[in-house]
Amino acid sequence: MPRPLIAALLAGAVAVPLAAQGNPAPRALKSPDAKFEEPFDQVVALRELANGRVLVTDVAAKAVLLADFRTQAHSQVGRSGQGPGEYNLPGDLIALAGDTTLVVDRGNRRMLVVTPDGKMGATITFPRRWAASPTSAAPTARAGSTRRRARSPAGRAAACALMARWKCRTRCRSSAGIAPRTPWTRSARSRLPR
Repeated sequence: MPRPLIAALLAGAVAVPLAAQGNPAPRALKSPDAKFEEPFDQVVALRELANGRVLVTDVAAKAVLLADFRTQAHSQVGRSGQGPGEYNLPGDLIALAGDTTLVVDRGNRRMLVVTPDGKMGATITFPRRWAASPTSAAPTARAGSTRRRARSPAGRAAACALMARWKCRTRCRSSAGIAPRTPWTRSARSRLPR
């Protein structure tokens, strides 16, 4: 079969079902439940607490904020720095039991506990084995533990990876299982499968 004929047949086979589908009907968005009038710079993580307040990580301002949408007030949780209760580059917020939250501090290579009342608690340094990639902790945690994929000693990702579990309360590390990696997430230099 000649190539132009094949191309025409394929184009027709695709165009007919697409035309039959039509354009989806526009959907009107509802008005938001609440608005916060003061703008943030660069939000990277949010966590709503049981009382309606929201923990916000603003990476451009290097701040963790506790915003109250009812009163339109916000307060900074902790402060920028390297001491206890201070963070250098706050990132992910990991939900723990109740309204306790872990703030991943990429700059100081540790996690900070934020208590339900919005105060800084304990400081947890990353386990030594996490030093190559401390920010790959899973964004969810149950019963005070967090999981991450361990890397090879050379820092490269392997075809399969050990899932490590870190218990915040006891500071114990254990393995949680082995997770296979898909070929296109092996490393930044690997090629997509053909």
